[in-house]
Amino acid sequence: NSRQPNSRWYSGSGIYRHVWLTVTGPVRVAHWGTFVTATPEAVECAVAMDGGAAEIFASILEKTELGTRNAENGRVRFERPGLKLWSPDEPNLYTLRVELRRGAEVLDRYDTRFGVRTIRFDANEGFFLNGRSVKLQGVNEHHDAGCLGAAVPDAVWRRRLRILKAMGCNAIRTAHNPAAPAFLDLCDEMGFMVIEEAFDEWRDGKTPFGYQLDWDEWWERDLADMIRRDRNHPCIVLWSVGNEIKEVRQGRPEGLPIMKALREVCHREDPTRPMTCGCCNSRETLKAGYGPLMDVFGYNGGGGGCFDYEKDHANYPGMPMLATEHPHTLQTRGVYRTRTWYRDLARNPNVERMEIPHLTAEEVFTGFDEHYQSSYGNAVVRMSIFDSWRRTKSLPYFCGEFRWTGFDYLGECYGWPAKSWNFGIIDLAGFPKDAHYFYQSQWTTAPMVHVLPHWTWPGMEGKTIPVICYSNCDRVELFLNDQSLGCREGDERRWDVPYQPGTLRAVAYRGEKVVASCVHETAGAPAALRLSGEQDGDIAHVTVDVVDAQGRFVPHANPDITIEVTG
Repeated sequence: NSRQPNSRWYSGSGIYRHVWLTVTGPVRVAHWGTFVTATPEAVECAVAMDGGAAEIFASILEKTELGTRNAENGRVRFERPGLKLWSPDEPNLYTLRVELRRGAEVLDRYDTRFGVRTIRFDANEGFFLNGRSVKLQGVNEHHDAGCLGAAVPDAVWRRRLRILKAMGCNAIRTAHNPAAPAFLDLCDEMGFMVIEEAFDEWRDGKTPFGYQLDWDEWWERDLADMIRRDRNHPCIVLWSVGNEIKEVRQGRPEGLPIMKALREVCHREDPTRPMTCGCCNSRETLKAGYGPLMDVFGYNGGGGGCFDYEKDHANYPGMPMLATEHPHTLQTRGVYRTRTWYRDLARNPNVERMEIPHLTAEEVFTGFDEHYQSSYGNAVVRMSIFDSWRRTKSLPYFCGEFRWTGFDYLGECYGWPAKSWNFGIIDLAGFPKDAHYFYQSQWTTAPMVHVLPHWTWPGMEGKTIPVICYSNCDRVELFLNDQSLGCREGDERRWDVPYQPGTLRAVAYRGEKVVASCVHETAGAPAALRLSGEQDGDIAHVTVDVVDAQGRFVPHANPDITIEVTG
């Protein structure tokens, strides 16, 4: 990866994932040599061997009462094993142990972790997990972790996944490359469904030193290896063979046999899962005949396809659909503007978009850097988070959406000195932005309320500030300095509040009972640093807050901080 640029994001270089040296005898289970298919009716495992003949025995370690089974023709089967199902809410996992024996001698032992679950993508009824209709509530994730680059410790991914889980996220698309096995292990354990993606380009590349240079020699082996390596992960529900591929988005005929060949490899290596591709110009793609070559059609937000769901469902009635990458919205933590901004409007006044009304006739907030984007949910490419999720949840045949992105990431920053862009709803350090709480209000049931913006605006006394609340409760009441400003119900919970310093408090009700609250206090001058932390093995995440003399968080503080670590 030393030749740059080799991708549109930060690729890293060298060895940046775990590496193992596996020592075996001459007779062994082949590398990635087990394939477990597990349903409530049966667990079956196909075993491939290298180096000679041996008897194959298998057992499920957590279910000793099932005993050990002898394989026939390289396959072992457990009928009605009585295992618990795997799901995001209950990610139950089991271990299947394979032993190669010659008489009493054990020649090799190979453990495979698996889960029991069923999936179905239906063109009329959407996505089903274990027979139950479920919306994929997803995000896209690149493989870096901000300042840690591409060499991400497991504990860092664990923290990031915990933050997504608290938001109600149940699915992740790996943008736009195979994931680290350790990441997929965590998704198995913590309960995330995954679209694992193989390629960002085919023969027609996007960067000078991209994968197109290796495509002809390596595409089949790389795709097959990804599937063989990862097909035992219950978290994976879809294979993706591409993202915004030039041949596909331009509707070029030379891409059709490539798509067909990719699908054949996916089905050959794993007949239990469907495949997809993230398509950013669905109109040209479908017109060219790519739709029937995918098991599930993936919509990326570009090209206006996000407005065509209903029309495409009518024109292609047998085609399961989901948003592989939508919506694209931008937000910077702590930054607000009341005027709507569309990323592409300046270069294309006719860009297809869903109109977002301005919050005010004149801009209320001034002074923020133009490269930072508003956290009101009004800085977008085509559609807001509100309109996108409203469409997704209202269409019964639509399987779900994967927003761009969960976390901010390195790359696509459009010029030095920027190193990232603001697409994430969680920043590089893992601090949630306001949009995180919108999704939490839609994707979780535990009572919550979040109010924005913060309430420290020196010099803006008397100016009217739009105040928004996100909540999954029946109604929200807003108070300023203990004076009620009224209740709001439904999705539109907005108050226009003349700014005065003090305490802004939102109280959420279910029925007549207060079940959640959120408070912002006007902060004074920065006076101290407050440290809090969590440790996971050899990784410590330490949060440094700037607070005033009363210990209140100071949202505008931006001092240089020097940290010395000893030990």
